[in-house]
Amino acid sequence: MDSRASIVIDYLYDEGRRDIILFGYILGLVTSDGENLYQKTPEQRFSDATTLSNFLVSSGAFVAGKTTNDSNGEFKQYIFEDFEDFIVLNKSNFEKGGIDDIDLITQTWLKKVTKKDIPEIIPEFIEKLFE
Repeated sequence: MDSRASIVIDYLYDEGRRDIILFGYILGLVTSDGENLYQKTPEQRFSDATTLSNFLVSSGAFVAGKTTNDSNGEFKQYIFEDFEDFIVLNKSNFEKGGIDDIDLITQTWLKKVTKKDIPEIIPEFIEKLFE
């Protein structure tokens, strides 16, 4: 039987083929650890979502980005050159409004950029996010 982590990773790779994956969605995926829904603190959820995002980006299959609104009201998407900038922006939004901050949930995202398949082995540190 597949682990919860491998099911989530498989789902993210599949979803990434179709659309961007909002950071808020990743926060939702790491909310529960197995059967214990909502037992994680907001800080732990944020940390786990950041860890999962870093794993996906470091695989080379995804990039991290953000959506902004220009003065004409048009939405623009930007790719972060450095993943650390993604973390800094998310941390700032988390500190500003907590786990439910609208910018934390909707401003940043991951986008699949290669046809790479799901990793054959899910590292233990990712498995632990879902235990």
